[in-house]
Amino acid sequence: MFLKKKKVLLVYENAAEINAAEAYLCSKGYDTNKASDLNDAFQLALNFQPDVIVVNTQNLFPEIERFNKRIEQERKKKIELLNLVDIDSYLKISVNEHVAIKPVQPSLLYHLIRLMIKN
Repeated sequence: MFLKKKKVLLVYENAAEINAAEAYLCSKGYDTNKASDLNDAFQLALNFQPDVIVVNTQNLFPEIERFNKRIEQERKKKIELLNLVDIDSYLKISVNEHVAIKPVQPSLLYHLIRLMIKN
């Protein structure tokens, strides 16, 4: 039986972090794509059709929330989004979204994604 690879879109500003996350996820069988900002990520998300989007940027949470809503409106489907934030940002937001405090090692990121998409 052939299982479809799960897709993850990584949106990171830091090239070293995105490359490490991508390498680890690929080694675990995930299909990945990457973008350096939310603008690039929007079109990629529509074309790539990821199961999860991981955002590790300096964007404020309302910007990330708008980004997610735009994608959901275009795709007409809820998409799982994991927002990686620093401790100061984490203490300022109170949302029912998937949030993890940076830094997040690739192995932890893998386990969080697995939980989100019930792989």
